Amino acid sequence: MKNEMPHSIMKNIIIETKKPYAIVPMKSGYVLEQYESQEQDQLQIRSPEGKICLRIHLTQDGPQVELSAASLAIETKGNLSLQCDQLHLQTQQSFQIESGGDVSVSAEGDIKTEAFSQHLHARRGNINATANDDIDLFGERVLLNSQRSSNIAKKIE
Repeated sequence: MKNEMPHSIMKNIIIETKKPYAIVPMKSGYVLEQYESQEQDQLQIRSPEGKICLRIHLTQDGPQVELSAASLAIETKGNLSLQCDQLHLQTQQSFQIESGGDVSVSAEGDIKTEAFSQHLHARRGNINATANDDIDLFGERVLLNSQRSSNIAKKIE
């Protein structure tokens, strides 16, 4: 498999079939390639196996960057800010968010969560639910302070 970048990224590639304008081999075995066309310029780095690791399209709208790596770590002493029209995160296994402080999530529209089952647990303090209108709870059974709900709470701890 020559290139393993997601299809949604790769569909915008228009230069791939052309020969590089310039090739710069590196001591590590990686190769820097430069492509030029009327629509855009492109730089890319290939691994020694031929896989594209980094691709930069220099278009009239601005640079477009694609990165494919074994792992990616970003560390900053200051803030990290992402601004975009849409953000899509997808993992093959688990997904975690951890904070040493508070976490706040807000949306102008709805917030929806879906899973096989969901657990909401407060280690200390209350769980508060507030609504401008009604709060609807739908389920096969809604258990409040029952023996079964106490056993479920112990399993979560």
